[in-house]
Parts: sequence; C-alpha cells; structure tokens
Amino acid sequence: MSLDTNFYSPFPELPLPQLKSYSKSSKALSVKEVGDLFSELELSSHAWRVVDNLEIIRSYRPSDYLSGLAFVQYLAVAAELCDHHPDIRFTYSLVEIRWHTHFVKGLHFNDLVMAKYSDQLFAALNERSST
Repeated sequence: MSLDTNFYSPFPELPLPQLKSYSKSSKALSVKEVGDLFSELELSSHAWRVVDNLEIIRSYRPSDYLSGLAFVQYLAVAAELCDHHPDIRFTYSLVEIRWHTHFVKGLHFNDLVMAKYSDQLFAALNERSST
C-alpha cells in the first residue's frame, strides 16, 4: 500500500524522523546510551518510562475522544511510513504508546526518535485544536 504523506499528515512542517537501518550486528542500547539519548532528544523522563531497558512507555491525555483518535491515526501513518511501529492502547481519554524494537530485543535509537516524534505530533495536534 502506498501512502501519500501530504494526505495523511496535517503538519508538513513536522517532517518524519530519520531512522537508522538495522543490521545483523545491531544491538539494544545500554542504560547509559538510553540516558544520553533522552538528554540529546530532550525527552521527558517524567513523561516517558523506561521499563527494564526493553521499552519506553508514555500515556497521553487528549482533550476529547476525537483528538485522541486523530493522534493515533496520524502516529500510525507515520509509523507505517517509517516502518517502525509502536504498540498503541487507545481508550476514551487515554492513549498509551510503547516503543521497542523486537529485532534487538530492547531499545534502539529509532524507538527514542519515534518517541520524540510522538511528543511533537501530540503537541502540534493540541496546538491546532486550541486555536
């Protein structure tokens, strides 16, 4: 399936993240590397939880049901275009995102980059809905 990024993305000013490719020698990030990337990407350690250095999880609270659904839809399209997919749990007032990389059995650079993109997308959607 070919996706038209202009159709699916309401924010052309928010480019898709540049991810790294995997190889047979790719390994999960160490605890220190995860911490360094959190700092470099300015990810909130209060918002994102690192679980056993295997995955990162964040819960978002959209202003209403349709805002949450829009966030899930746009993030799902970005994930498909980047070929890096999160686990998503969506309820009326909560969206939970889990990033991890099965290939390396832990966290990879791409997980943290996509977490940053998730934050940026959620902020952009909230900004748009408040104007």
